[in-house]
Amino acid sequence: MLRAIKFTLLFLGLFTTLAVHAQQYLVVQKWGSVKNYKYEVGDELSFQTKNGDFFVKGIISGLNDSSLTLDNHYDVKLNNISKVFRTRHFLKGLSGLFFIRGGVAYVAIVGLNGVIHNESPMIDEQTLIISAGMIAIGVAMKPFIVKKMAIPEKWQLKVLDFNNLEGEW
Repeated sequence: MLRAIKFTLLFLGLFTTLAVHAQQYLVVQKWGSVKNYKYEVGDELSFQTKNGDFFVKGIISGLNDSSLTLDNHYDVKLNNISKVFRTRHFLKGLSGLFFIRGGVAYVAIVGLNGVIHNESPMIDEQTLIISAGMIAIGVAMKPFIVKKMAIPEKWQLKVLDFNNLEGEW
């Protein structure tokens, strides 16, 4: 039994060392701050270009010191990126699921309850005000869902390549 446990631990140790390898990261870092966002090969990236003012969205398939490759087809120089867009998933869920759908569901539930109980105004004025307020808050949150990071002004792009570490420790 002890021998089987040792063999299992040895196998897991060897397996995890094979899975660990150096990575390359595209880092979007705020000037003068430690705030940053890291992207690696296989992550989705959305940005706007300087030349032509195009919106580009794709999966990062390659990184080097001055450019990145999207979807194995498009090479983009880092100095041609003017804005990087990042979706705030918490705000997206809060806006769409809680406020907008919640406001519609609240009116539907109160209306259905009014039909079942044969109430005279099926939906009262207070319910409509609350529901309209919830929907309005959800719609008002929409512009804040996508964070726009202006590259030369407030943010900078860096590529961290852990495959080519040089220097003395």
